[in-house]
Formats: sequence, structure tokens, C-alpha cells
Amino acid sequence: MNEVLKFLGFVVVGVVLPLAVVLGVYFGILPQEIKSIVATVFVALAIAVIVGFSVWLLWDDIKTARYSKA
Repeated sequence: MNEVLKFLGFVVVGVVLPLAVVLGVYFGILPQEIKSIVATVFVALAIAVIVGFSVWLLWDDIKTARYSKA
């Protein structure tokens, strides 16, 4: 029973809430303030993911000495 509740929680948080926000923005149901907050958060997350993965890949190359001349 505990696994079912974890799965349902994941589905709600990972699928239903983002879908509700996207549909609310698309159909104009959400107020303008919430639209601005959602847009700002999504842009910040996109920047964080791009920069984070770039730094992670660079660190992996440095750690393994992939481009060393030796």
C-alpha cells in the first residue's frame, strides 16, 4: 500500500500539477501574477539545468584528463 501512495504522489506532483499549470496558462485561467511567477521559475530552471550540466560535463572532462596533451 505504501508503494501505491508513493506512486500516486509522484504522478500528482510530476504530471498532474505541471499539466494543470500549463493548461491554466494556455487557456488563460490563471491570473497574470501566477503566469509571471511560472514563467520566471521555468526560465530559472532552464538556466540552472543548462549551466549545471555544462559544468558537470566540463568537470568530468577535467577529472578524466580527456583533453590533456600528455
